Amino acid sequence: MKTKHIHRDIPLFVSFAGSVIILLLLVAACDNKDYSKASPFDNAVYIDVAEQKTTFATLHIANFTFNNLKQTGQQELSAVLAYPAEQDIDVNFQVDPSLIGYYNARLGTNYAMLDAKYYKFSTQHVVIPKGDVNSEVVTISFSDLTDLDIDTNFLLPVTIQQASGGMGLLKGSKTICYIVRRSSAI
Repeated sequence: MKTKHIHRDIPLFVSFAGSVIILLLLVAACDNKDYSKASPFDNAVYIDVAEQKTTFATLHIANFTFNNLKQTGQQELSAVLAYPAEQDIDVNFQVDPSLIGYYNARLGTNYAMLDAKYYKFSTQHVVIPKGDVNSEVVTISFSDLTDLDIDTNFLLPVTIQQASGGMGLLKGSKTICYIVRRSSAI
C-alpha cells in the first residue's frame, strides 16, 4: 500500500518542482532596471532611406530610374540615431566601390559602378545635434545622365564611414545601394 501512495505523489511533486523552477527563472530573468532614463539597447546611427527602401536579403536598395531625355536628378538621405545622444554626433558618408561585388553576387547581376563624374554630394559630412535624432539632409545630385547607356544599370553604394563619440553603426542599415538606370520605356 505504501508504494501506491508514493507513486501517486510523484506527479504532484514534479508539478510543484517545475512551478518553482519556472518562478525562479522568471525572477532571475528580470533585471529590474528603470528604463525611463536609459535604453535597453545601445544607441546607433543609420541611413534613413535604408530603412524605407526595398530590402532584398538584407540589402537595402533604392531604384533611381529616369527617362532617356533627363539630364539631371536628385536623391536625398540623412543620418538618424536610434534615440537622442548627449553630444553632437559627426557622421561621414562615402561611396564604397568595394561593395559592388557583394551586391552583384547577392542580386545575381553584373552591374558596373556608377562613374563619379555622374554624381556629387551636397556634403559628405553631417552633424546630428545633441538631443536630436536626425542630421540635415544630404542631396546626391546626378548630372549628364543622357551620357549613360539606355537600359543599363549602374550601382552607387553609399555607406556611413564613421560616426563620432564612439557611436556604433546599425550594420543592417548603414548602407543604401542606388540602382541607377536610364530607361527607354519612360
